[in-house]
Formats: sequence, structure tokens, C-alpha cells
Amino acid sequence: MDPGPDDPTPAPLRVLVYGGDTAALETALALRRLCGDRCELTLVSPVRDLPVRTQAAGASAAEERPARFDIESLAAEHGLAFRSDAIVGVDDEQLEVRTITGNRIRFDALVIAFGARPRGAIPGVITCWGAGDAGALDGLLDEMRLGAARRVAFAVPRGIRWTLPTYELALTTARRLRREGLDHELVLATYESRAVELLGGDAERVVAGRLAEAGIELATGREPVAFAEGALVLQPEGRIPVDRALSMPVVEGPRIGGLPRDADGFLPVDAFGRVQGVKRVWAAGEVTSFPVRQAGIAAQQALAVAASIAAEAGVEVESSPFRPSISGLLSSPGAAPSGAAANGGPATLWWPPEQLAGEHLSAHIGDKVAVRPPSEDDSIRVRVELGPDGRRLATGGS
Repeated sequence: MDPGPDDPTPAPLRVLVYGGDTAALETALALRRLCGDRCELTLVSPVRDLPVRTQAAGASAAEERPARFDIESLAAEHGLAFRSDAIVGVDDEQLEVRTITGNRIRFDALVIAFGARPRGAIPGVITCWGAGDAGALDGLLDEMRLGAARRVAFAVPRGIRWTLPTYELALTTARRLRREGLDHELVLATYESRAVELLGGDAERVVAGRLAEAGIELATGREPVAFAEGALVLQPEGRIPVDRALSMPVVEGPRIGGLPRDADGFLPVDAFGRVQGVKRVWAAGEVTSFPVRQAGIAAQQALAVAASIAAEAGVEVESSPFRPSISGLLSSPGAAPSGAAANGGPATLWWPPEQLAGEHLSAHIGDKVAVRPPSEDDSIRVRVELGPDGRRLATGGS
């Protein structure tokens, strides 16, 4: 029966979700589950596929064969409209976005979950761009085969709060060098007062044990700031003589027109993911000003954003603020790397890997990825509660 004038059926809330990785897809899938037909969902993404990587940074091409999922097909499967485009401007008065192709798209709610841009962290240091980048190590190994390099440093600058990938990179390098029988010395230098400081004592013990097992020297408490004249330069003082140095990238915000941003381009958000200073705009993931940029954190932000928007659509849902925590399994010294038995190659120290961190996204792709979590017997479970400034409040686990 058609609704009468006193009983109108509200129009669906037009929601645009911008992005193509964990935060955006987790937000869109959570909204679909929460809202049903109360939201008209459109996923806008400049990328068309999602690579699911389960290897550590620096794994060779033969070891790293990521499963790839077509984002448009994923969207269609879950009843989401899809547009291949990039948002370059937001008008929160007119409630519309402007895209790089010149289109203007109206919205009632907009989620920005794409756009953090990686850049080299330290002058003179080789950058390993992520789990899919084996080129940095391949080039380094070529130099070591020719005798141009022997002693190598891995640098962790203060701009990186989720530091575990650098430890994985160092361990991957040690394994590849050992496999080739190349003479080497490795050192990891970090601003942290101890290994993987954010994760607490049990994780420190495990990771320090893995480094010692691999013969990697650990230097803590001084920040690497440059590589020059055959040494990694540290602050407040000190130098580590090395032939080459590598680091993971830092990221900066997207600088989308019409949106507020901090000095590094990140979007300031409240506890529900609303971008401060504009109307009807939310954000999740690396683009936000929350300083710990990690896949599990992005998924938690996505759930808080989805619940907040669902409440705006009239859904009876408990809209809980973002309470950041990091939770996962950390492989112990002597354990086989996570997922190695499933695909014959080394994987990360940490489970779950990036795109399997989200509740909804992992349900979609988890059974299609040929890896499995590490055994509880070969790992410790880590859980860390974080404050709004990204500092550790409490640690639990076994």
C-alpha cells in the first residue's frame, strides 16, 4: 500500500564511500548489512582490484602471488553501485563531490577512506613500499652479489607508529641472504625504546628473539634521520656505519579540496569518524589523523562510521565510538612463518594480514585466500588498547 501523506516512506540515504581497500570496503559492507534498503550505497574507487597480500615486505616475486579480487564484482555481489573515479573536491553545503573526470555526485553521507599517499621517510635511504614490493630487496641483493654492499641497516623513523612491517622486512632480508649464502651484517635501528614498543613486553620478547635468531643487531632509542657518507645518522646523536639502509614509507594525507586537514594532510575526526568542521562527511583508515595506521585499526574505524551513518538513516543500532585496539597472533621464535604450510613461502609475523583484518571483508574473501592462520601453539596472542593519541593504555594476551 502506498504511504499516505501522514506516513511517508523516507527516501534512502544516499551514501558515497570513497576508496578501494580495507577501510572503504569494510565500511560499505557493514553499511549494507546494517541498513538494507535504507541506504543507497555507491562505492567510488580509483582502483579496480584488491590484492590480498599475506607475505612480509620484501618477499620475492616467486613467493608473493597475491590473490586479486575485482572490486566492481564485489560491489555488485553485495548490491553496491560502483564508479571508477577519484574524488578531488567536496562541497558540504551543496552535498556533492567533484571527481577527477569532471563529474559531480550528490550525497547525503560521504565516507572518505582513500587517499593517504606514501613517501620516502628518510633522505638517502632505500624505500620498500609495502608487502608487494620486492624490488628494493632485489636491487640490494644484486649489489651484495657484486660485493658493493655487505652491512645493511633497517631504519624506523618516528613517523611510523605501526613498526612491525620493518621488523618483517629485516627478517625477510636475513632469510633471503642466508638462502643465497651471501656474506652480510644486518642492524635494525629504531626510535622506539624497545622492539615493537607499541605492542608491549610479550611482543618485545618474541620479536627480539626472532631478530637474535636471525643474527640481526637491534639498536633502540635513537631516531634514524638520514643516510650519508656511509652511515645511518641518528638523533639526538650517533651514527651506524653501513653500506646501505632501507625503510618503510611514511604517509601523508590526501588534501582533497573542501575538507579540513592537519599539517600532514590528514582528516581530523571525532570518536564516531565524523570529519570535524564539515557536514555529513565521515572518514576511516589511513586518511584520518589517528596516528597508528594499521589494518585492524582501519576496520574498527569503519565499523564505528557505518554504525553512525546507519543511525542517521533511521536504523535502530547502537552507535559506539571508536575505541582503538590492536589484536592478533604474533609468531614465536622458531615457529614456521604464518601461512607457510599453505603456500610454500614465508608470510608475516602478524596475523591477520591487511585485508583479512575486517569482519565483513574477511568473510567475503577469507575462504578464497590460500593461507591459514598460524597455530596457537607457535604464537602468542596480543591485544593492546590504545588511547586517542595512539599511545598504549593496556596490554593483554597469552
